[in-house]
Amino acid sequence: MKGKLIYLFLWLVTVYLGILYYSRALLGLAALEFFLPVISFLFLQIAVRKMQIRPCLSIGVAEKNQPVQAGIEIEMKHRIPLPRIRVEFTVRNHFYDQTEQVVLWGMAYGRKTRITKEISSEHCGLLILEIKEVKIYDIFRIFSRKKKVREKETLAVLPEYYEAAVFLRESTRNFLEESEEYDKNRAGDDPSEVFQIREYHGGDRMQSIHWKLSARTDELMVKEYSLPVGNPVVVFWDMQIGSGETTGYLDEYLEAGLALSQGLLQAGCEHYAVWFNKKQKDLERIAITEPEDIYLLTERIFSAGPYEEEIIMEELYREKYRGETWHTQLLFNLKKELWKNGQLEMELSGCARDVLTEGVWV
Repeated sequence: MKGKLIYLFLWLVTVYLGILYYSRALLGLAALEFFLPVISFLFLQIAVRKMQIRPCLSIGVAEKNQPVQAGIEIEMKHRIPLPRIRVEFTVRNHFYDQTEQVVLWGMAYGRKTRITKEISSEHCGLLILEIKEVKIYDIFRIFSRKKKVREKETLAVLPEYYEAAVFLRESTRNFLEESEEYDKNRAGDDPSEVFQIREYHGGDRMQSIHWKLSARTDELMVKEYSLPVGNPVVVFWDMQIGSGETTGYLDEYLEAGLALSQGLLQAGCEHYAVWFNKKQKDLERIAITEPEDIYLLTERIFSAGPYEEEIIMEELYREKYRGETWHTQLLFNLKKELWKNGQLEMELSGCARDVLTEGVWV
């Protein structure tokens, strides 16, 4: 508005002087001053209609405190230069529920132009880049048009991965869960499913002899039973946060929980990771069976985030997965307390990495 008033004032002065001194040159200049903004305004309307704007990030995955170029990419189907563009966007860390406002200025020319600014995050999480407003000015910076951008971009800021030293007790290692899936390479002792039939060896139990087949072959044949495939350990991610509490410690919490899963996997213990999704109002889980699952778990925890509701995860889990059994349940909460089968196993606040790398028995 200020620019329009200044331009109108200058035009009136030119008209006044032209009339006062009967100057054709000044009156011609006044006519030119009148028509140029009109032409500039029409060019602005054409330019805005024939351009596409989308948010952009230089990369999609970054480490903490790593600089990343963020802003907009403009694709134009004309050659009209746009000397002044104002971009306002927000960067929201979904995991921490924190939002930062960013404003940048630039210009557009040619077919493709990027207007970006360097951003970074000291915390891990899923950053969502959302364009709130793009304001485009004409050549004389008198008129402006706003352009809506509905697309969003996401940047995953990764935690620091490390591995806990996990030692499996014999009872955990040999735990067999009732399952409909069986190991194709190892025998077990589940009599409901036969793994293979072989010749009798000294020390085999008499109950495992296949008497009918032995009678037909005139040799003692033995049934080897199958080994059910199950996850003896369930890890509950308890992300309940008290009202008014800060979330500045989520990085250490997330990194410790992922380290625990990595340690279990390295020790040969496949397991379930379970958490509460506040949007779905329900428990979610994934089976951690290979290293790639750790990155999937990171993404899922980023999307879930902390919540204030009081959730008794064990009860919800038993209700949702009725009939399922497990040997050990671990619960890791935002106070960085590790609970094992309902009893406090250790406190990891402030020293989670040091304690976990020393060793945890499961």
